[in-house]
Amino acid sequence: MKLWLVGQYRKPDPVANVAWEFQGVFTTKEKAIAACRAEHYWVAPVELDQELPDKTMAEFPGMYYPLLEKAP
Repeated sequence: MKLWLVGQYRKPDPVANVAWEFQGVFTTKEKAIAACRAEHYWVAPVELDQELPDKTMAEFPGMYYPLLEKAP
């Protein structure tokens, strides 16, 4: 099952150790895009019950900023 993760980019904070904040998970891409309130919000497709590799990644696979660019 494909779901859509929405987050908002934050500048890296060495004290809080965060670079993004969770906004929500949605059943459709359209609902996920509607949850994006500003250009720094991003959307990424995720598969339920699917693990990602055990390594640090710069971004989620398929992630994009719908208010800044078109979907990949």
